[in-house]
Amino acid sequence: MSFHHMRLSSRLPISLHVDWCVAGNSTHVVSKLDNISAGGAYVSTAMPAPIGTELELSVLTAIGPVPARARVMWADQRGMGVRYASDRDKILG
Repeated sequence: MSFHHMRLSSRLPISLHVDWCVAGNSTHVVSKLDNISAGGAYVSTAMPAPIGTELELSVLTAIGPVPARARVMWADQRGMGVRYASDRDKILG
């Protein structure tokens, strides 16, 4: 069974934009979050970062951006699954 099928928490469908970049890099990409959970999220993008890459995220919400750090746990041609780097980076929960 692949990693993205062994979730620790349920994911909620969502449609928000996220501004992200590889940690320490100044090149930003704006993509769409398709689902989110207490431990991670799915970023829909044609340019996923490699597995293991640390990312800086800024989830764009109606009340303003929500920053977080995450690591890419899996990726395919449609996007990437990320896990928040620490409890303080969790967007939900």
